[in-house]
Amino acid sequence: MKTAFKIILLTSIVGYLLFAVISLSRKNDDYVCNGVDIVIHGNNGNSLIKKEFVSDILASQHISPQGQTISNIDINRIKNIICKNAYIDSVQCYFTPKHNLCISVVPRKPVMHVITNDTEYYVDANGHAMPAGNFNLDLCLFTGNINKKLAKDKLLPLALFINNNKPWDTEIQQVNVIDEKHIELIPLTGEHHIRIGEAKDIEEKMEKYLVFTKEGLDKAGWNKYDFIDLSFKGQVVCTKKDIN
Repeated sequence: MKTAFKIILLTSIVGYLLFAVISLSRKNDDYVCNGVDIVIHGNNGNSLIKKEFVSDILASQHISPQGQTISNIDINRIKNIICKNAYIDSVQCYFTPKHNLCISVVPRKPVMHVITNDTEYYVDANGHAMPAGNFNLDLCLFTGNINKKLAKDKLLPLALFINNNKPWDTEIQQVNVIDEKHIELIPLTGEHHIRIGEAKDIEEKMEKYLVFTKEGLDKAGWNKYDFIDLSFKGQVVCTKKDIN
């Protein structure tokens, strides 16, 4: 009898717990969404989007979670719609304990601003191209003979170096690409262009240039040359201005 009683008691407890879980789930599903919380991560000077940008995406798709029951809100659909935007890297959607829908967004971070004869776009740290739109970011400008494959495969490391290293993040204003093996940097200081050849061994070349500015240009003058060529191993080759 004691064993049978224990079995009945245990079955009752398990049944109650199952009932409680199911009831709680149904109760949560029946809650009304009180609002939408949009969180933009890494929102700094070079971010392309703000909270209003995400709100506009929802409005354009006629998505208005506030006031709807949680069971009627498809958060996966909302996530997928927002993720399709070219300026957004990743999205997480979930309900908070206060029954708000939280949309957590990681935007793409541009590191290059590319302008060619027929197109203009930004490129993020992963090589993803984005329309330039009406944004105006403080980034080094890449011009000349550039396609998206070249930008991603060859020029991106140069852009990352310029963005992540002082003084080059402010000193190098423009990168002009003649072709893949002939690249010129246009600095803020002086009237010369810096020829680096291919976009490789950038740190070594720029360290060589930095030494040359201290030992050469500071003494000879910053406006003496048209070109300073760093593409030769262990050498700095300068082309004087034509004074005629």
